[in-house]
Amino acid sequence: DLRQHRVRRPPVREPVALSASGRIDRNGLRALRDDVERARQIGLQSQQLARLANGHVRQSPERIELGELLSGLLQHRAREAQARGLQMLLAPDRPIEVLADASLLFSLLNTMLSWALDCARTKIELSIEHPPGPGRVRLLCRFDHGPAGRERGDRPAPGGEAALQSMHWRLLEHLGQALGLALERHIRDSGVSFALEF
Repeated sequence: DLRQHRVRRPPVREPVALSASGRIDRNGLRALRDDVERARQIGLQSQQLARLANGHVRQSPERIELGELLSGLLQHRAREAQARGLQMLLAPDRPIEVLADASLLFSLLNTMLSWALDCARTKIELSIEHPPGPGRVRLLCRFDHGPAGRERGDRPAPGGEAALQSMHWRLLEHLGQALGLALERHIRDSGVSFALEF
């Protein structure tokens, strides 16, 4: 069985609005803070992309338990998923270690979740596979994305197709290249699958 982080759908956020007195209400202030945080994240991502593009990254590879790191990240971001009305599912697996720089791997997995959270409509499914061959490990991320309401009244995917090509995705590509990992992405009408192979 999958370990589920069940969440509720968030209320629809209204645009930021000022009253006639020039004051902002509580909901508007919260929305403004979210916009400021998004701008801050874009700035940080731009800095990371510049460092990766210039090759200014020093790595110290070490053995890292992949499932444990991923599970911790899911717990850390569970509240964010809840606010977006999404489920995050992680298929259990035996402990498996990969050799990578801990800081870069954390950034890569965190960016992958950011990308999936921005694009997914109802749920994100993660699993770790063991392809044939010595020492090979593959991390799979799948989420539903595309036109809503074909079979259920699901909410539309935020950002549409543009979200799939966002700065999160560009940063994910560069982090994967820096770590020497093979990346695969398949986009279909109703879903996206993404794989990282160590």
